Amino acid sequence: MSNQQIELQFITHACVLLIAGEVRLLCDPWLSGTAFDDGWRLLAEPSTTIEDCSPTHIWISHEHPDHFSPRDLLKLPAEQRGHITVLYQETKDQKVESFLRAKGFRVQILPTMERVDLSPDVSVCCAPIGSDSWLAFFAYGQTVLNLNDCITGQDILIDDPDNLPSNQVDEIRTMVENPDVLLTQFSYSNWVGNPDDLHLHRLQARTKLNQVRQQIRTLKPRTVLPFASFVHFCHKENAYLNEEANTVHRVVPVIEDEDAQALVLSPGDLWRVGDSHENKEALQRWTQIYRQAADRSLEESAIVSEVDLRDAFSGYQQRVRERNDWAAIERLTHAGGLRPTKIYLWDHGTGFLFDLVNHLAPCSMDADDADICMSSSTLAYLLNYDWGRGTLMVNGRFSADYQGIHRFLAQTQIAYGNNVGLRFPETLPESIIRESPSYVAFFARQALRLNAEMG
Repeated sequence: MSNQQIELQFITHACVLLIAGEVRLLCDPWLSGTAFDDGWRLLAEPSTTIEDCSPTHIWISHEHPDHFSPRDLLKLPAEQRGHITVLYQETKDQKVESFLRAKGFRVQILPTMERVDLSPDVSVCCAPIGSDSWLAFFAYGQTVLNLNDCITGQDILIDDPDNLPSNQVDEIRTMVENPDVLLTQFSYSNWVGNPDDLHLHRLQARTKLNQVRQQIRTLKPRTVLPFASFVHFCHKENAYLNEEANTVHRVVPVIEDEDAQALVLSPGDLWRVGDSHENKEALQRWTQIYRQAADRSLEESAIVSEVDLRDAFSGYQQRVRERNDWAAIERLTHAGGLRPTKIYLWDHGTGFLFDLVNHLAPCSMDADDADICMSSSTLAYLLNYDWGRGTLMVNGRFSADYQGIHRFLAQTQIAYGNNVGLRFPETLPESIIRESPSYVAFFARQALRLNAEMG
């Protein structure tokens, strides 16, 4: 047994630096600015720069901007990028891979569930869960398992961890059992209900803690580092989501109750895997950070004119037309499979009818009549960027009619699928359009059920 140890430095949020000999693997470097259309900020700024981390390798878990941040990656000088290998999961669209190669990075695609050597002493294994992926880092007989914000098991709202299915955790265990360190998300990271539905927010926060319990019970790690939840919902339209989000103080007793060692680090802290650690100082630091975040000014967005919204819709419609069988979309619409959705814009004080095949048109309605409510800048972002629908679901800058939201999801499902390389109807079947399966659709159904039970 080697007496050498992996070193782990916490940078911020989901970014850690794993050091083993000459290998310096930097994970998910989002180190500056906002993410998700001004919806998130870092709770704590890093104490180091990406260049100071001197990475030999960078691992990107998935395309979300709090993990894949081009702004931060491109702060590495061009002459250094060719000496850095970026590790990424296998994907159909290869967008991230193509971008990185074009910017001068070396890219190594990690085959699913296969160990890959980075040096004679260091190897890694990666596999996707949904669009996310996890990474196991092996060195000196030690294992660090980075789950980041992979959702293991089904994403359900439930208070009892014994009823959380563990099928995906079981799959991980076939490759990684009893890791020395488990790195995992501990709070919700998306829309979890409308502002007044605090009971839904609290239930989802408890569900995230129960998922941590489930991971510990199945994988049996010696130590758990809670991370990947150190963000602040920073816009006036989503700041309400901060109120019930789990702090790191809530997850520590959960970890300890499951007989694992809780490891709390603040930005810049360096820890050697296997060493003991006292959390008191880091917890005090996080208490201060949470208080400071609550006092920050919130982001605001400028109003986007109706003319600009219509122009953006024309571009959105044209991209969908070019990438899919437009005649098949028209047939689906005429058959009632794509019913228009009603969108109320807070800053315009009026509604719009969104009909992919026909138009984006003003429509007289109150907010209570809409399927979804948002600001004009949010709608413009959704129309201008292929990933806009996904961004909206994460940043929570909207409120929804729990019964009508499915119409909005169906209307935007084709463009959302196109973003990850799917095409209607060849690889994006009609059943997916009609059902529009997503976390938000699932959550809306659960919200209707729970609210009905509460009367």
